[in-house]
Amino acid sequence: MGGHHSKIESDGIQSTVQRTVSAIKDYADFRRIISSGKYIVIDFWAHNCAPCHQIAPVFEKHSKSFPHAEFYKVNVDDHPKIADDAKIKTMPTFVIFKDGKKKAQLKGADPSGLLTLLQQYTHPDA
Repeated sequence: MGGHHSKIESDGIQSTVQRTVSAIKDYADFRRIISSGKYIVIDFWAHNCAPCHQIAPVFEKHSKSFPHAEFYKVNVDDHPKIADDAKIKTMPTFVIFKDGKKKAQLKGADPSGLLTLLQQYTHPDA
């Protein structure tokens, strides 16, 4: 997956900010990422899940709007151990982790619910 770049101008200085959604590679990668001390937002999805594919662009868009969080995807068909560890039964499910603990989750392709979840749980003071 390629990243998207956007230009930000401030006092005539340009900097490029890259926000992207990364795929989690394996169980060890998952454990390392969720224990990083950052807000981690994971989209648990499946190949044969139409709602998962419909909300994917919304998730990608939000990855650019919430700088205090890192965004990832887990294909539950390819990584059943990760899905089991996170107790995922429904797709899509969006989970926010901080310090290795599940802080919040949203089941289903609900764009407004996803936005609310991110606003409530990925702020630096949350």
